[in-house]
Amino acid sequence: MNEPRWGSAGVVRHGFRAARRAAERLRDALGRQGRSPLLPPVALRDVGPGNFQETGREFLGHMVSLGSLQPSDAVLEIGCGPGRMSLPLTSYLSTEGRYVGVDVVVKAVAWCRRNISRRHPNFTFHHGDVFNQRYNPRGRIQAHDYTFPFRVFRVSCG
Repeated sequence: MNEPRWGSAGVVRHGFRAARRAAERLRDALGRQGRSPLLPPVALRDVGPGNFQETGREFLGHMVSLGSLQPSDAVLEIGCGPGRMSLPLTSYLSTEGRYVGVDVVVKAVAWCRRNISRRHPNFTFHHGDVFNQRYNPRGRIQAHDYTFPFRVFRVSCG
């Protein structure tokens, strides 16, 4: 029997990921029990390995300990996606602080605007219609031609 090209360990990891996503979808379909109202739907959370919420909290710790992030600082995140980094910042940044996220995925930006910005007006999200073969293949602007319409930020991630 031929083994898939990524090996048996890859098959097992893929199987676990698929099972976890299926369980999350089922939980969402059953009324989102136990799910924070600020947790995006599963379809938007497929942004890389690891637990969506735990990874965000971990990176908040890095921003504070390594980047000396203060509650009144301004944070710019390029590639904010569905808010994995911004969600933990909603409970860290004060009303004097601010967060600006930019992403090429219009659905992720729309979700963040509806669900995060409405509750936290100092959090804003912008769609950059930049071409990206995986995330925005119909993007009208090449990355080297894109200009960010922002001033200086204390901490940026992305």
